[in-house]
Amino acid sequence: MKIYLIGDAQRIEFQTFVQDVTDLVARTGAELVCRSVSLGTGLLGEETLSDALRLELREVDFFILLRSYPNDFCQKDVEALHSVAPLAPVLLLAGDLCAGENRTGETFPCVRRLYLSDWRAYGRAEFESYLQRRSSRGLFTSSQLSTNVDLLVNRRERHDSSSIASEGGRILVIAYDPYLGKALCDACKSRGLNAQLCRLQDVEGSLCSDITTTRVFLEAYDLSAQETREAVARVRKLFPHVDLTILSFSPYHDERAFYERLYDGAFTRVASNPFDLDYLLARQ
Repeated sequence: MKIYLIGDAQRIEFQTFVQDVTDLVARTGAELVCRSVSLGTGLLGEETLSDALRLELREVDFFILLRSYPNDFCQKDVEALHSVAPLAPVLLLAGDLCAGENRTGETFPCVRRLYLSDWRAYGRAEFESYLQRRSSRGLFTSSQLSTNVDLLVNRRERHDSSSIASEGGRILVIAYDPYLGKALCDACKSRGLNAQLCRLQDVEGSLCSDITTTRVFLEAYDLSAQETREAVARVRKLFPHVDLTILSFSPYHDERAFYERLYDGAFTRVASNPFDLDYLLARQ
């Protein structure tokens, strides 16, 4: 197996990551090739991709792109890698200066994007599993990504369908987007679950005394907005011990951590994959 690492591997923030990759590659007998250049100028574009480099890249099983700055790498670079080695996963590891690029359109389809915190939390274990071919499933062994939303989805094996908790009560879906809310409700009902779409003011009215609710999904456009914090507080006041999942697109890591640690003793999480029921309904 051949691993191809591209970027500034000498950068201080990447040193622990590079050491992890080096150790894992050595342990599994794979080959690691480091190319210490930035591809932001389109160095791997079709017009500059030499026959020798194309032949070398065809043998690669896994690409790692180290992004130090938001303008490192471009879509042409990623397309070139996919054209030469279409089955090789591409991991883009973003440094601290690249936080929040999802909101500025700097992500690439069919690329697994992780921050250093993601690598420590689950990326290292997933990469080791990939190198050792432990399973046909996993973050890097699943099918090619088709949307940017999937970049934030962690499809670990512990969230398979067998881990879904039985739901004896009702699931409340509080969504500002009626189409998203209805789609999520319909998906829950297709699993035989009792799901109801409603507005927050409705919950605070006739439904506030209902004790059969076992799970709440709350859509939030902006996790940093005051109205979102107020909405979460209102839901928690009504349902202090019910599992609460906040649905938000491209959440920052500090925003996710803030809400998930805000209420001690109450299960709260932030998710960006509203249609992955195996993940949303799994018990942590």
